[in-house]
Amino acid sequence: MTPGELIAKKLDPGPYKRAHDRFAIEFNLSLQVLIPEETLTPKGLNGRALDVSARGMRVAIDAMPAEIYRKLIRHKRLGRIVFSHPATGDQLKLTGRIRWVDFHQTAAEGASGSCFMGLAFEEEETDLSNYEKFVRSLKVK
Repeated sequence: MTPGELIAKKLDPGPYKRAHDRFAIEFNLSLQVLIPEETLTPKGLNGRALDVSARGMRVAIDAMPAEIYRKLIRHKRLGRIVFSHPATGDQLKLTGRIRWVDFHQTAAEGASGSCFMGLAFEEEETDLSNYEKFVRSLKVK
C-alpha cells in the first residue's frame, strides 16, 4: 500500500438491487441527529462508518441514547456526518436521511445501547463532490 492509499473490500449486494457498489471500510466519525422541533444544538454522537457507497453510508454508534433512538423511529430524520478523510486528513461534512435504524438496548429501560443505521445522501441536502471523490479513491481488494 502506498502512502495515502485506502484499501476497501467490495461488498456482495446479496439479493438487493443497489444503484451503487458498497465498500467495507471503517473510520471514526461524528453524527448529529437533526431534530427540528428542538431548539437546542443537536447532540453529537461518536461512531464509525462500516461501509460506504457513492450515495450512502452504514454507521455504528456504540452508545446511542434511548431517548434519541425513540425520536428516530417516530419521524424520518436528517443526520449530519463529519469525518476526517482517512488518507488526507481533510474534513468532510455530509447531511443525509436516516433510512433505517437497528437499536440494541443493553440494559434497563431508558439506557443507551448499540445502534446501526443507514444514511442516504442526496444532492438536495448536501454537497457530494468531495465525498464522491473519497469513494472513488478507494482501492478495492
